[in-house]
Amino acid sequence: MNEWIDNKITAEIVEINSNIKEDNFSLLASMHHFHENTPENIRRAILEYFDDTPEPSNLNKICAPSEKYILEKSRIYFINPKQPNQKERRIELNAIIEGKESDLTIVYFSYKDGRTPCIQIYDALTL
Repeated sequence: MNEWIDNKITAEIVEINSNIKEDNFSLLASMHHFHENTPENIRRAILEYFDDTPEPSNLNKICAPSEKYILEKSRIYFINPKQPNQKERRIELNAIIEGKESDLTIVYFSYKDGRTPCIQIYDALTL
């Protein structure tokens, strides 16, 4: 477990994944949950994980991770290790698909300024 991830961050990650499952990328965009990448690019990357021919119904296979899974499986990095900023981190977490850990990694950008953390999707990729 890492001190960086608190219950606010876990709640945001669960909410983001729930919205991905429901194909609510426009809602995520309206809530400013994308960092540098567009909702369309992230959606396409996730859909391409399932098949070369993107089928939106595949998003239903994504499950929201549990708080325990987030705390135990998150990989946390400084955005710039050469000049670490104590307020920013990158969080990598493998998506849960059909109840199992997958090799589809959702990369989040996390920023803490005071008590309210900001969490955004940075990328979706297969590592």
